[in-house]
Amino acid sequence: MATFTYTALDKSRKISGELNASDAQAALMELARKGLTPLHVQEKGKPAAGASPSKKSAPSLFAKRVGYKHITAFTRQFATLLASNLPLIRALDFLRDQYQGSPLADVIGSVATDVREGQPLSRALADHPRLFDRLYVSLVAAGEAGGLLGEAVDRLAFMRESQEDLRAKVKGALIYPAIMFVAMVGAVVTMMLVVVPRFAGMFADMGQSLPWATQALLDISHGLQKSWWAFPIVLFVVIPAWKKYGATPDGRMRIDSAKLRVPAVGDIVSQVSMARWCRTLGTLIGSGVPLLTALQSSAGVAGNMAVTKAVQASISDVREGKKLADTLKSSGIFPRYVTEMISMGEESGSLDAMLGKVADHYEREVDQLVKNLTAMLEPIMILFMGGVVGFIVMAMLLPVFQMQLMAG
Repeated sequence: MATFTYTALDKSRKISGELNASDAQAALMELARKGLTPLHVQEKGKPAAGASPSKKSAPSLFAKRVGYKHITAFTRQFATLLASNLPLIRALDFLRDQYQGSPLADVIGSVATDVREGQPLSRALADHPRLFDRLYVSLVAAGEAGGLLGEAVDRLAFMRESQEDLRAKVKGALIYPAIMFVAMVGAVVTMMLVVVPRFAGMFADMGQSLPWATQALLDISHGLQKSWWAFPIVLFVVIPAWKKYGATPDGRMRIDSAKLRVPAVGDIVSQVSMARWCRTLGTLIGSGVPLLTALQSSAGVAGNMAVTKAVQASISDVREGKKLADTLKSSGIFPRYVTEMISMGEESGSLDAMLGKVADHYEREVDQLVKNLTAMLEPIMILFMGGVVGFIVMAMLLPVFQMQLMAG
């Protein structure tokens, strides 16, 4: 627990004091619970926000230093302040002070200045597209139009937190198999380049024909020693060229379509895309964004070009009066569960709630699939590593056994 000093409004009277809380956000919640409107909150013992003015960075540099998690944290804190009935300008000023020393403070200050001059919040955020994408701006604009800005920002924070959590689960589950794979490749390459060549000279002195396994191993080792220069080429030429091809529309479409067809991995890719898209579309519709606008804004968040193309293709059909579920079903990309739930949502008028349930379902499924895949990969990689090492050891020992038999 930390001690925070605060200045707040109690009705029309300004008061100051101290309170204990785990962090600044918890301190804000405590003040709101007491019916106070916070003006300034500062952890005791730390320099006051704004004591040393920070040098403004150019807007083009913000995206390099402000990550997705920083924007998510800002959105959650912003939603908390708005839920505490803090005026918009005061909330932005408070967050600017809290982020003092970070490049995000300059962005928040710029947004606050634009809003103070009469611009809508959504338009002020749109001036920083590297940090606040079209989806973010659309949700804020919908909240402003409906007079529910606090609720819209809260939905936005929840959506980003869900996507962040899903991404972290997938990455976290793949770290251990990746480390095992790198260690396995390193061990095999070391044996082929260091251990096997030492035996090659000994076998040459034996002056006898070698078993096929030993000869094959020596040939592979010799080839690796002669072709070591190919590894830097793959690392610095082939991989960047592959990434550049994947960045083109045609290349990304081919790669993303292939991902969906890979056994086991394709299921995870598909379900991650479904979870992200359904969560985003449901959040947009629930915030009052029209369906066609919501489809346009959510198409790119799926993370898979094949899914994005299918969503974009559905927009014209929906504009002509067709049901969203029917046009998605004809694409062949969306699972039946998704289209059936969307169909029920359209019929009952609760499309946003149904999309939220689909997202919840697929997030649970992805979590379980990743756990199962990780549990399968570990013994498979251990067995494969054992098989490779066993083959190398056997190939090295066969000539020795052969020589002993001939001597006997």
